[in-house]
Amino acid sequence: TPEHPVMVEGDHDLLHRAIFNLTLNAVQAAPTGGRVTVEVVSLSVDQTPSGLSFDRGAVALRVTDDGPGIPDEVRESLFEPFITTKPGGSGLGLPIVHRAVEAHTGVVLVDSGPTGTRFTVLLPLQQAQ
Repeated sequence: TPEHPVMVEGDHDLLHRAIFNLTLNAVQAAPTGGRVTVEVVSLSVDQTPSGLSFDRGAVALRVTDDGPGIPDEVRESLFEPFITTKPGGSGLGLPIVHRAVEAHTGVVLVDSGPTGTRFTVLLPLQQAQ
């Protein structure tokens, strides 16, 4: 967790839904007794990934699980509606995440392998008041 509060401007409901969906997916992907971590990190402008422009820096929200990872054939369609690998799943969780983050001029990054998956949501830092 950051030493100081980090602030983003946004719609509370949309961001809550995005974080809820990411966390729920991680819990469902983790094995019994597995681990899910959620962390928030403040990034300066020079710490943001190249090619992304966050004029004041960004807030990185990372949700990580130690599940089996996302199969290669599913990765291309992660954010498409109604695509799911879960029995009874709607396929709307990740599209909701993607749209909510884009509505806040942010991005969602995915890193997945056989020992787990990390979703990183990058949102612009709120302008100092």
